[in-house]
Amino acid sequence: TSFAIVAALIILGLFVPSVVMRWQARHEKADSNKAPKASKVSSAKGHSRGIQVGKVVSWVSDRWFITLPIVLIVTGFAAWGWMNVETRMDAEDALYSRSDFVVSLDKLDEHVAEKSGELTTLYIEGDLTQHEALDAMKATIDRMNDNEHVSRNMLTGEPNPYTYLFDLFEAVYEEEYGRAQIETASGVAITDIDGDLIPDTQEQLQAIYDYVAENGLPHDATTMRYTAERIEEFFVQSTPESGNDATLMYIGVPGTREQEVVRESARELKEDEDSAMANVDSIDSYGITGPGYVRVAQFDAIADSLNSSLIIAAAAVFVLLVAVFRSLRYAIITMVPVLLVACWLYGFMYIAGYYLNMMTATIAAISIGVGIDFSIHFTERFRQELQKYRNKRNALRETGRTTGFALFSTALTTAGGFMVIAVAPMPLFAAFGLLTAIMIALSLLMALLVLPSLLLVFIPEPSKAKKGGKAR
Repeated sequence: TSFAIVAALIILGLFVPSVVMRWQARHEKADSNKAPKASKVSSAKGHSRGIQVGKVVSWVSDRWFITLPIVLIVTGFAAWGWMNVETRMDAEDALYSRSDFVVSLDKLDEHVAEKSGELTTLYIEGDLTQHEALDAMKATIDRMNDNEHVSRNMLTGEPNPYTYLFDLFEAVYEEEYGRAQIETASGVAITDIDGDLIPDTQEQLQAIYDYVAENGLPHDATTMRYTAERIEEFFVQSTPESGNDATLMYIGVPGTREQEVVRESARELKEDEDSAMANVDSIDSYGITGPGYVRVAQFDAIADSLNSSLIIAAAAVFVLLVAVFRSLRYAIITMVPVLLVACWLYGFMYIAGYYLNMMTATIAAISIGVGIDFSIHFTERFRQELQKYRNKRNALRETGRTTGFALFSTALTTAGGFMVIAVAPMPLFAAFGLLTAIMIALSLLMALLVLPSLLLVFIPEPSKAKKGGKAR
């Protein structure tokens, strides 16, 4: 986009004017002899339309005591909405809503989501030969009963986590051949007197870990119930370097297409783990992860990065304004409407139910680039007219008639171009096109309604006479 702007400056700011000037110089006499009346009529129409814009600018700026308080109140609400815009990315946003993939996602949510959901991983590290550590894992599962964001068994309504370590213990008791191999290799009998499907002693647990970590759990002499590679996916035995065992539990979280659901589920699962494991000496660390939480962290990082870039862009533009205008006052006044555009746009997004994604999150930075153009054109022309008329109101009226009408035409054509994207079948691009068109419209409104009021209020009235000149 920056390259395109530079290219436009070269082509439309240098090349095209040079060609037009030479063309006019060559055909000046011929053009003046042909249909001068039509030229005057066309000029009169354009002059008339510009006058209307100038009147609007003058009327609004004269009532700055109404305009600016209204803008301030709306900005307060918009800022609150900006702070509450949800960050979200859904496959449906990037694809056609009637595509097979999106339809299948909808069907999956409708029929399967409550039973499974997106997989979440609970990580536990510590001395897993201690029964208190295993009891804490069971207690974590029990505390999930009042958790509103975990998958449940459709028959019993209870949470249905995947606890492969407990499944391994159960398999040891089911596989007589495998259990015999463990007992032979370790010289330790594997028992379960209390019937909880967990070996009775720390020595028995250690014997199981030592054997299955290296050999897996055999079903018979030729068939494996669990290979060692499979066991490594959910259990890692302690080593002299690590000093701890580590295992994983899994639970489905339905509705993770909504970022708020992911955040709420993270909070609930963290509370479940804290209440069950926080004071257990044999557990050194624990936590949760999974695609949904990684995705939220990524989007939050993107949003934070874009907010930072917005601040950097605004600061850089402000420095350039100070350098170009050579006036801190003019730089601040010209910058304020641009910041209001970004604020109002995200406030609109909140009210209209839009959310931040990979596309819409860039609009605030784009609004700086687009909005500053409108403001610079208006302010610079105002300064020229102020030198000419030596009266702020007359300068604003003339600026609105000339540059204001040009900005109005530019905004209509540019917004219309982006509105074409709003009918794209992919919601991601449709939202971007619509919001960009709205952003351009807001930039125009700020430049023609808010900026003139600020210039009228905060720019001092020039003296009627120039130094060394006559009064005008």
